Amino acid sequence: MDKNHINLCLSGQSFRIVTDDDVDYVKQLEKRINSRIESYKKRYPQMSATRCTLLAMLELEDELARAKENYEALDAKISQLRNMPRINTPAARLASARNGQQMPNAERNLPTAPAHSSTGSTIENTAETAAESGTLVGG
Repeated sequence: MDKNHINLCLSGQSFRIVTDDDVDYVKQLEKRINSRIESYKKRYPQMSATRCTLLAMLELEDELARAKENYEALDAKISQLRNMPRINTPAARLASARNGQQMPNAERNLPTAPAHSSTGSTIENTAETAAESGTLVGG
């Protein structure tokens, strides 16, 4: 991949970088960073540009740290969900049968695929299937 040579200006400081990243992407980052710095300059006009830049950096690092925490929590939750035993799938029924176990009534009677009929909706057909098998609660 070709290296991109990009001229940047952050908080009034110009410099050149070499990167594999797309020029438009880096320029968008430059714009967003400068926008944050400018918002601090407007809020605190007596503060130096350096201090405004440092506050913007602190704010960005805080957002990054929180995003990483959220990502890790979501990744852990996804892993947890992926490792959950699946109920009422052909593989689960086969595994239960091989182990001599019988699935509980509620799990055995769940429809594995939506019932399609020309006379009613999938929800109605599912409710009818549950009612016929005796798993419908209430009423």
